[in-house]
Order: sequence, then structure tokens, then C-alpha cells
Amino acid sequence: MGLLWSMRPVPGSQQGLRIRKRDVLTPMVVHISVYSGHLSQGFSQKTPLATSVIERWHVAPGVKRINIREGEVQGTLFLPPGPGPYPGVLDLWGAGGGLVEYRSALLASHGFASMALDYFAPKGLRLQDVDISYFEVI
Repeated sequence: MGLLWSMRPVPGSQQGLRIRKRDVLTPMVVHISVYSGHLSQGFSQKTPLATSVIERWHVAPGVKRINIREGEVQGTLFLPPGPGPYPGVLDLWGAGGGLVEYRSALLASHGFASMALDYFAPKGLRLQDVDISYFEVI
């Protein structure tokens, strides 16, 4: 997966961009082309030597996706296929608000029960407003 996680935006793109998969139930489609020589610009004017399209799925076959809406708790639980038991992960990711599921989906695809928790959106909280006693460790 190094080819995908190490991708950078094309030169001239907006600064600070990062790949965030919003819909984990559809694949991320990546077009890969090989050109003669070293190119840093002008790809659209060149003819590639070879081209391929690959898909990166975030949810493996058999992974269960369960929406959780219980009072102020909002999130998505991803369970791997099979009877379990599974090691568990609570995924608290993203300071910009909104539910970020791609990491939990990938963890469940590799055998972890993982819950992506939307801990900002319910009250429009800021990081310093999050009360850690909201979570219970068992």
C-alpha cells in the first residue's frame, strides 16, 4: 500500500490537501500511468507508456457496518467477519468535525472491532471541550 499512502497532490494543487475517503462502501479508484523520463508537469500532453486502474477498498467482504445513534453517542461500529472475539479499537479521529470512518473500516478489514466515534458533531464541541469521562474503560 506504500504506493497509495505516499501519493502527493500534483504540482500546482492547493496546499494542505490530503486524501480522505468519505464513502467507505465504494472503492477509491486510482489511475496509474508510466511515462518516459522524469516528469513533474505536463502529464496531460504526454502519451503514457502504460496505464492501469486500481481500486482500493476500505471495507473487506463480510465486514459489518452498524450505525450507532444512542443519545449523545454517534458513530459507526465496524465488525470483522467471523464469530470473534475481536480486539477492539475506539477510533477518535478528525478535529474538523464529522464522522471519519475510513480508518475504522480498514481496521475491521484486518480483524479489529472498531468504532469510529463522532465526538465533535453532537454538540459542536471543540477539542478542549471534550470530557474524557465521556468514555468508560472496562
